[in-house]
Amino acid sequence: MADNVDAPVGFNPTVVLRATPYDTSTAATAIFIGDIVEVATDGYLIPATGADTALYGSAGDYSAASTQTLDVAVFDHPDQMFTAQDDASATTDIAYGGSNNDFIAGAGSTTTLLSGHEIAVSTVTAATANIRMIHLVNRPDNAYGANSEWVVQINEHAYKSTTGI
Repeated sequence: MADNVDAPVGFNPTVVLRATPYDTSTAATAIFIGDIVEVATDGYLIPATGADTALYGSAGDYSAASTQTLDVAVFDHPDQMFTAQDDASATTDIAYGGSNNDFIAGAGSTTTLLSGHEIAVSTVTAATANIRMIHLVNRPDNAYGANSEWVVQINEHAYKSTTGI
């Protein structure tokens, strides 16, 4: 059994393929570094929820609640890989590699400005879901089990969609 630390910090790029600036509105919800984000119908960037299906990527900057922020960097390339922690709702093992899961939009930290988003490993499915778990992050302090860290990719990416807006 792994003794992985429960310390989610959102979805962070492995190697940056692209970072595109987006604007936020004066929405009541903050965007934390590592939050999975989407673009609302008004064209502004907002944090996504696990039920959303047109995801843009991961935020590289913090945007305070009720404050418009211009040029928030988003790692939005459709082939971008990220590292993220699982939420310990199931005990992961090697068989989770290649599985599809949703993510949980956990609360971010106003102290560190880091995201609380995690992989929802209880939603593992062969059907389409937000995230695809690729493989375990190869690091001595990371092992299969609860709160393991994975390399993932966004399945339900806005730029992979075949339908228009």
